[in-house]
Amino acid sequence: MNVSTTVNIALLVASTGAVAAAPLAAIAYGNPELAAYWSPLNFLPYSFAGLIILRLFGPDSPRLRATGVALALIAAGIAIAWLEWPSYRNAVFFQTEGVAYPAYARASLVLHASALLIVMIHWAPRPPAMIEFMATHSLALYCLHLFMTEPLRVVVASVAPELPNLAQAWIVIPLAIIASYITSRILMQVLRERLLF
Repeated sequence: MNVSTTVNIALLVASTGAVAAAPLAAIAYGNPELAAYWSPLNFLPYSFAGLIILRLFGPDSPRLRATGVALALIAAGIAIAWLEWPSYRNAVFFQTEGVAYPAYARASLVLHASALLIVMIHWAPRPPAMIEFMATHSLALYCLHLFMTEPLRVVVASVAPELPNLAQAWIVIPLAIIASYITSRILMQVLRERLLF
């Protein structure tokens, strides 16, 4: 089924509005999980934004027009971020985010990511190999890093207990990313597409 651009725009606006409202709901109800970084709702607008951008500002569209739209999205994202900062800053987010600000439940991120996609389509049509690798394995990283982080944290804490927690995190996070990418590569070899679909 091919969904029209108008419907995609409506879904983008609705999902971005839901993302923007999630931190306010989390503050109002004292429930940080409503805007937690791991919520799939935070990532829903990106699928609609990607489709719209490809249709309206794809490689065949005029570069000058696409660049103007990207600049407008950046300006709008900055304005929205300026509104988000005082509106979303709240101690309730320490429970899930570790900081007093939602990590991904922000409309400004949707606008900035959309602008970046337009720029990349028109100014860097062939992404570097590292970006292609990261794009291929991004969902695996998102899904697998949770299973890697805690065991690695335990190992690093036992090997170097004298290190402060922040220093341990700076060791664990890159190791978890590397372990997730390695696991993803192995799974891609073992679980062929024909086995999954």
